[in-house]
Amino acid sequence: MASQNVISVDAQAVAEAAAKATVEVLAEALKTQETATWLLTGGTLPPAIYEIIVREHRNALDWSKVIFGIDDERCVPFDSPDSSWLLAEQSLFSALGEAVPAEHKLRPAADQDAETAASSYAQTLAGLPKNSAGAPQFDLAWIGLGDDGHCLSLFPGHPSSQPTDEMVIPVHDSPKPPADRISLTVKAMKGTKNLFVIGAGGGKAPVIARAQNGDASLPVQIVTSAVSDAGGQVSWFLDEAAAAEL
Repeated sequence: MASQNVISVDAQAVAEAAAKATVEVLAEALKTQETATWLLTGGTLPPAIYEIIVREHRNALDWSKVIFGIDDERCVPFDSPDSSWLLAEQSLFSALGEAVPAEHKLRPAADQDAETAASSYAQTLAGLPKNSAGAPQFDLAWIGLGDDGHCLSLFPGHPSSQPTDEMVIPVHDSPKPPADRISLTVKAMKGTKNLFVIGAGGGKAPVIARAQNGDASLPVQIVTSAVSDAGGQVSWFLDEAAAAEL
């Protein structure tokens, strides 16, 4: 399917556009499915998007039918400020409250070592509804990207970005702290029907241009191409500064 750019004036407008589109994608999936699966991500913009969803779109769908996962996580205690899941707990789940069943929050066991956490999370994802290829289906996945072109916890020139048949991998010696993480792989992301790449700021402009021009040394290019080639829709939610070199 096609890739599209959704360009907004600034980071706040990016958050508003992504919030609206998120709810639309999930609501559309629930028209024909009993549940919809959404992979969250870390970074600075997601909490702002969560807050807009809760404030402006809370009544747009039945949140009890949404299954929440995450596409990578840092191996830290659950209450660590480095935990991406904690951001979702504070900004999204706490506001939705009992509307989200506990069994629909697929939090990785990231307080354990990376190998154990990756293995157990792969087993968790294996229990999700499957797509036509028999792989776990993600109706929506968010990813951010770094100035170096990394996404998830897949880093350029790092062992994490090597091809693998695993669905979830342990990551050690991450170029960005914390050093130990778990991450979904390119293979896992191929099960994504709608991928939102969310980025803001001029520092990301060069790498976004490189990725959209096909630089296969960048994990974000590899992941977005894999999703598109597998039939998924890729949408880049960017502010004008991040899109300046497109």
